[in-house]
Amino acid sequence: YHAAEKGSFLQHWGTGNNITKNIFILIPDPRSKCASGAFDCSGVCTEPSGYGRSLWPNDFTFTSNVLYAPSSAQAARFYNPDTTAADLQNCTIDANVYFAAGRSPALPDKLTVSEWRSAGHDQRSLFDADPMLTLSDAGGGLLNVSMDDASPALRPEIGFRRWDWTRVG
Repeated sequence: YHAAEKGSFLQHWGTGNNITKNIFILIPDPRSKCASGAFDCSGVCTEPSGYGRSLWPNDFTFTSNVLYAPSSAQAARFYNPDTTAADLQNCTIDANVYFAAGRSPALPDKLTVSEWRSAGHDQRSLFDADPMLTLSDAGGGLLNVSMDDASPALRPEIGFRRWDWTRVG
């Protein structure tokens, strides 16, 4: 668990990055400098313009992730508000689970889910599918996250797999 002030992932003039099998949680923090009390990017953040755009393609793969905005989050903004669909044209974004506690997720260019999919993104992703996460305060600024066995994130077409913590280290 890492509490990020502005975003959990920043893609800045990079190429070939693979962001997969992560859980991104929007948690309101009164210390946050971002609008709406939630960080502005839980998924991706790209440089909207400027130096290097033509030299390095801004491409990455963002798959099999869980993007979760509990009801306490004031915004369900999974992408930086400056990111446009055109910024993501070279990116693969698919097989993710988005959950915004009954609210529509804010997608680039204020696209609807249907329009977002028409742009080629998240064809197999699940929107408004509760990933069945349990969040508990572990103290000291830490958060324990567990996932129910029936979570849609564990479906084969999504590809999210839990870590076997006995094999870490």
